[in-house]
Amino acid sequence: MQSAPAEEALPTLSPVVVEATKQETIEARRMDSPVPMVGLGGDELESIPALQLGDALKYAPGIYFSGNINENDDLQLRGMPKGYSRTQISGVSIPEGGGESREFQLNRLPTGLFKEAKIIRNPTAEYESDGIAGRLELETIDIPKSFSGDLRLGYGGRNRETPLWDASVVAGGRPAEWFGLLGAFTYGLDPTLKVKNTFDYAANGDLEKGSVRHEDTPVETYAAFLDAGFFYEGGEIHIKPLYLRREIEKRSQKRGIDYTKAVEKNESFDDDAEDRREQTQGATATSVHHWAPDARQESLLAYYKSFEMMPRSSTDSFKESGGVLEYDGNSLEDYYKEDETLDFQTKTILDIPTALRQQVRFGIAARTKTRDSDHHLREFDDAGAVTDLTTAADRYRIREDYVAGFVQDQVWLTDEFSLLPGLRAEYLEMDARDGGSLNSSRSMTDWNPTLHALYQPVKELAVHLGLSRTVNRPQFDQLSPYRRINDDDERVEIGNPDLDPARSWNVDLGVDFKKGPLFLGANVFYKKISDVIQEDRAGTTLVGGNSYDLYQSRNVGDGWLKGVELDERFRFGEAGVAWLDGLELWSNQSVYSSRVKYENGRSSPFEEQPEFIANIGVDYEIEKTGTRLSVSGNFVGDFDWSESDGTNIGYLSEWIVNLGARQKLGAGVEAFVEVINLFDEQRFETERKTNGDFRHEDITGGRTILAGLDYRF
Repeated sequence: MQSAPAEEALPTLSPVVVEATKQETIEARRMDSPVPMVGLGGDELESIPALQLGDALKYAPGIYFSGNINENDDLQLRGMPKGYSRTQISGVSIPEGGGESREFQLNRLPTGLFKEAKIIRNPTAEYESDGIAGRLELETIDIPKSFSGDLRLGYGGRNRETPLWDASVVAGGRPAEWFGLLGAFTYGLDPTLKVKNTFDYAANGDLEKGSVRHEDTPVETYAAFLDAGFFYEGGEIHIKPLYLRREIEKRSQKRGIDYTKAVEKNESFDDDAEDRREQTQGATATSVHHWAPDARQESLLAYYKSFEMMPRSSTDSFKESGGVLEYDGNSLEDYYKEDETLDFQTKTILDIPTALRQQVRFGIAARTKTRDSDHHLREFDDAGAVTDLTTAADRYRIREDYVAGFVQDQVWLTDEFSLLPGLRAEYLEMDARDGGSLNSSRSMTDWNPTLHALYQPVKELAVHLGLSRTVNRPQFDQLSPYRRINDDDERVEIGNPDLDPARSWNVDLGVDFKKGPLFLGANVFYKKISDVIQEDRAGTTLVGGNSYDLYQSRNVGDGWLKGVELDERFRFGEAGVAWLDGLELWSNQSVYSSRVKYENGRSSPFEEQPEFIANIGVDYEIEKTGTRLSVSGNFVGDFDWSESDGTNIGYLSEWIVNLGARQKLGAGVEAFVEVINLFDEQRFETERKTNGDFRHEDITGGRTILAGLDYRF
């Protein structure tokens, strides 16, 4: 018998690692998160025609921007006034540098810098409690594993004014397993032409005053970002410097007619010139360290310095005399505001594989923030005599020290259902002083409980519940003993160091459904708010011999806010419709209702809060020809509110449509054309006082057309 041959030794093969490159969509993360949230991913931020981040974000659910249609700076989440929203970049609330509120003006940020913009609707204890409307969380783009980048150059005009430049370069990679580097630089120049018409009428309908203001305001923006990443077996460390600058040269002319005066004296003319710079610079250092497979530490340390400086703002005034406009004097104004922030945060995350699976998170945070402001105002009459209107209140300093700790525990009672209770304790100490003897020091402690639940009976369906207590700390300028003169509205605004924070109990209930090409989301919420902060008329005061209304921020009463938020998306390519492959439809709708009950017995919706916001978009990619098309529309319905003295202010509905087209020209090269505010929509405002007098105002910002090339390598 022949023996069986010996088995040959098989060669030892190295394991093959397949690396996934497709980024998980924000919708997928939303399904698995106990936190009620919504937002835009990198693909959506790229597809919406936008010069800066605010231009794209206005198409996210529940977002509105006050001011001019084309100036998407001041974020209003759920339509609430800008002071109720907060923005953080890579976990840090970066200071604005002179802004009135704790908000961050978003059109200082380039869209291409971020991979995700996420709106936290109802926070867990892990998030800072400040910001009743919600928190915008921006995450910067990742360092790619292999060297790659993007080069973009666009040229165009706004309202037939040129040039408009939009240029950026982003590049990076990991030359070694332990080190990676990503750098980005952007430049923008926007001519920003605006026309503002104002008409004042008596209660009987007679026209009393009329004016037209032409503003020519070229705005230059610079942004530089660097991410140096160090990777090791147990984690990674990133150092992220950030530099933002915006240069503004505003030139405006206002011609007015006062019909209540004699014909030979009723015309006036103002010639304004203003130069301003806004700048932010600093760095964030982040660390993720895995102590074990089921335990990690996440920490950050950040320092930022921001300032806003206006070295010169002058107004030459002319009044009619004998049919001729004669020089009537001049005013000169300058100011400097500076914010400094030092921020530290650390948290421990433990995955506990007990009979009931748990994830425990706990941590601490500390922040020191200072605001310094110095403001001067002088007026010169037609003979050259000077009146210095600067007061001790025009120079102030605020220091704010913040310490917080939190703990939360997500417990899976079943594989489909989890509860997430938590508690956040926050201590704040604030000191405000002006250039004289006025000083105010306060401290406060908040214990803010949270409870969230996530139920996923099947993989296509997720139900989210959020309960939380949040606060809304006053704006820095509201807290300071400052004084600001607003000549356009003939009012003087003063600060109030004795303001209390507004506080709110919040409940959100949301349902998300995702199956194949279809995604549907629905969320209902209610907020009960105490000590609402709002500007309130406090009488009159004299400025240069003229009577001005005096306004001060106060805790005017309590209120509530409720709403329904819907969003939908359908991708035809995933539905198997071959001839519609590449077509995607998306939309979202937000309906809000609110009421503030003033202490004097009046009531009104929240100021500047739309009742209905809707967005709709169509994205279409023809892979065979390398063509991509997008249309996005933003609609805001009529809305109005009343101030505490009964003055009613309202806005008419508006409809903004943007177009975008991209055509592949070769390997990595695309040509693009973007049209922003296609139909040249205007913003209309009305104001009616209790005596029947009323004002109409319209602002035109113009249409923007941009064309250029995009090269990806």
